[in-house]
Amino acid sequence: MPKTLYLMRHGDTGAGGRFIGSTDLPVSQSGFARIDTTAEMLRETGISKVLCSPMLRCRQTFERIGLACAVDFQENLREVHFGLWENKTFSEISKEWPSEVDSWASWSEEFRFPGGEKTADFLSRIQSIKRYIDDLDQEKVLIVSHGGVIRQLICLYLGLSPVNYLLFDIKAGCYSTLTLFSEGGILTTLNSGYSA
Repeated sequence: MPKTLYLMRHGDTGAGGRFIGSTDLPVSQSGFARIDTTAEMLRETGISKVLCSPMLRCRQTFERIGLACAVDFQENLREVHFGLWENKTFSEISKEWPSEVDSWASWSEEFRFPGGEKTADFLSRIQSIKRYIDDLDQEKVLIVSHGGVIRQLICLYLGLSPVNYLLFDIKAGCYSTLTLFSEGGILTTLNSGYSA
């Protein structure tokens, strides 16, 4: 039987386009309202296993969904650590670290965010999570995590290079689904629960 993987990004934090990775922000009030809409859909799916990032915004999102099943907090589901770029806008980062931004844009697994995480280490965490998911017996699994993590999981399951992660616009407080087979995955929905 194929496995269904539900990939939910935490509720909006109100950070307004700032780089938020390791910063432990809570979900905003408007973010909770979006989660409530999405939660109604998720409660009808029969999810029996939840993996969740330990970050506050993800824990609050899981609690708000209100699923009657245990949660497994996984350190590897944390967002990438942006280091000195944390809490800054792209404009601010581009002015202060122009050469590093160019290096990041050219894509290399050897790139390290200034004072933060190396791309190769982040990808290794995501591959570890994929192996963990693949070994689960449950047929319907919910992941509550972050935009970067979800993008890379989608790339892994679709057999895409990690350089393609920005092809997927992952909305806060929404979920996407993958149907998983032994040969790989099929993206079946993107941003369910989202309304502009």
